[in-house]
Amino acid sequence: MQDAFGFDVASFLRKVKSEVTVGKVRLELDGNDSKASAVYEGNMCVIHLPTRDAIKRIKGFDDKTVHAKQKAGLIEELCHCSLHEAAHDDKVVGCTVSMMQKHLTSEELAITYIQEKISRLKRSLEIVEDIASL
Repeated sequence: MQDAFGFDVASFLRKVKSEVTVGKVRLELDGNDSKASAVYEGNMCVIHLPTRDAIKRIKGFDDKTVHAKQKAGLIEELCHCSLHEAAHDDKVVGCTVSMMQKHLTSEELAITYIQEKISRLKRSLEIVEDIASL
């Protein structure tokens, strides 16, 4: 599976999974999309992660950005699964941002895509809070 990612995804998954409450997880590779997603099938969290080649082909990112995007996507989907929440509420955003800050390297956190992703997550939370206050 490392060939599809360019890093040891199993070790990374175990490390993050140990800090969020998630039962069984199954990873499925997606060579046709550049976005990660997750669904529950019974008691199993099924995470669809884009392959390195798909991200490169669709987004045109370099290897470092691709790896950071894959790690960030895995973190975000694990947070969604752990909280059984599809929306970007305060718990999912808080989990995602804190886990990204903890498990991505300082070099990965400095990548423009990751900085923009964190900003988008925080903005999505503000939108949800604004709608809730109406």
